[in-house]
Amino acid sequence: MKALSKSQIYAILYLKDVNNLQIENIVQELNISQERLQDFLDTDYKQLTKIKKPTSKELMIRETAAKKNNSVAIMTKEASELNDANRDNISRKSASDNPNIYRIR
Repeated sequence: MKALSKSQIYAILYLKDVNNLQIENIVQELNISQERLQDFLDTDYKQLTKIKKPTSKELMIRETAAKKNNSVAIMTKEASELNDANRDNISRKSASDNPNIYRIR
């Protein structure tokens, strides 16, 4: 089976998701076999449509514009908002709850 080009993949995604065309119409529009389209929709389509949530590390600026080095990290607004949203999900233990810390009374 011939591999799909990137333009065909984007066209399939557009025609299926935006225009809501049926498989038969997409096959006629792109001039590809129905088996190849069905194989793409069964395997590759599911992987392409998964939404990956960015981490705060990916949203930070880690390379300076002038020197092109990564010795400084600048937190962007989006990274700060993501950290604030994730702060509620982190369970915090106080020092008194930790069994590894011995306190003299």
